[in-house]
Amino acid sequence: MGATQGRLFDALLQFLTVQRAARARMEPHGIKLNPAFIERGPAMPFTPDLVNELNTLVRFDLANTQQGIKIHKIADPAIIAATLRLHGKGLVTQVDGGYLTGLGRDAAEHAQAVLTILTSAAVTARE
Repeated sequence: MGATQGRLFDALLQFLTVQRAARARMEPHGIKLNPAFIERGPAMPFTPDLVNELNTLVRFDLANTQQGIKIHKIADPAIIAATLRLHGKGLVTQVDGGYLTGLGRDAAEHAQAVLTILTSAAVTARE
């Protein structure tokens, strides 16, 4: 296995570990993951709203749980709306950002892992 394949394998293993942790946090609250989603993935593409939510999640510093984010009133309306949706989904503590909840941290870890995999794959493809 080459170095690139090893990094991708490690990232995938980390992703699966985080997925198991997310499932363990969600199920006691009555949130069940759809088995079809787990097997096939989502049947819909990433919408612009989901992309804005993902872009908001990757702005959190996962190395520092004492640091949150603040979305100001003058920010892009799409980002303000994305943050409001994240709060409604229970991923952040405040309507204007705040801190990640436990589920929000899991989501941010996934988002950052996907971003890392996709951007490292692009660099590898150019080599």
